[in-house]
Amino acid sequence: WGGIPTAIFTLLHWYSDANASKNAAILVVIAALAASMTLLVYLTGNLGAAIGAHWGNNIAALLLFSNTPEISGIALFRYQSLADPSWTTSSAVQLATVGVFSVLATVWLLVHPRSPLRLRGY
Repeated sequence: WGGIPTAIFTLLHWYSDANASKNAAILVVIAALAASMTLLVYLTGNLGAAIGAHWGNNIAALLLFSNTPEISGIALFRYQSLADPSWTTSSAVQLATVGVFSVLATVWLLVHPRSPLRLRGY
């Protein structure tokens, strides 16, 4: 029940202007996020936690970090566009590593029994 929505959500984030290594990095992070949202739905029995975590992720993506010139004026930190040809495979691996670590840290904060941010109801 969770595989098809996870795959669709991941593939909707394909960035046609990025090269293969950047797209792979992006898709790995998005797949990790989608899988974590599926886990939250499974653990809580409703979409509320997943919607909240996705909303929080999007707010962080827009207000904290930006790689899009159109919205970079409101972001705290700006980094090079994914369409920038100066990205290397090493940069893509670093992006994927930080992204997956961030997703895992968020899930840990939401599900660990001793976390002050722990979701209730499971």
